[in-house]
Amino acid sequence: MYTTALSGSHITSLRLCRRSLTRGGDHSMVELAGAYICRWVDPFCRAQIGYGVSGEDPYYDILDLLVVPMTDNHVRGLLSVLAYHTDLEIFSFGVPHTKEKATRDYYLHGIGRLKKRLEALTGVVIAESNIQDAVHLCNRERELLREISLMRKSKSTPISSRDFVRLNQGSCLADKEFMVGTLEALCKDLKAQSLPPENGPRG
Repeated sequence: MYTTALSGSHITSLRLCRRSLTRGGDHSMVELAGAYICRWVDPFCRAQIGYGVSGEDPYYDILDLLVVPMTDNHVRGLLSVLAYHTDLEIFSFGVPHTKEKATRDYYLHGIGRLKKRLEALTGVVIAESNIQDAVHLCNRERELLREISLMRKSKSTPISSRDFVRLNQGSCLADKEFMVGTLEALCKDLKAQSLPPENGPRG
């Protein structure tokens, strides 16, 4: 996701307040962004601009901090508009497009700055062991999503394309421990299903 939000005035745990801003589907928000940025910026970023400047979106209204990794010029445009036209506190850091020692050091410097800012905001020290636990949890989530994805190669697809997309969407929003538990239970249920072969295209 392009942006991650931290919300809630009494933050006690990072995993309870992280929220990715992935809203879309309201074309009026894309049109609203036209007053702030050129039309070649991608519709997702324009939608986030619309939600941000409208003052009517609950997710943007409750933010304590908006973290924006700058991956391309579209995201840079989003960042510039929200920084100038809203009162949001924004933390940005660059994401290099080449893999060299200098760019790695640059990226790690940005991550280090973010770590310090989050610790100051939340009052929670981010220990190395916590980071390793989070990495293992996220890796487990990806393993389960991949396992479910491979099940869909079967002629008797146990889960529809729409539901699989919803699972991926949920993984951007839900607490990781909850999501991993949900995916493990779902994997078990899908493996236990005995479905007859389907005729025609898979759902």
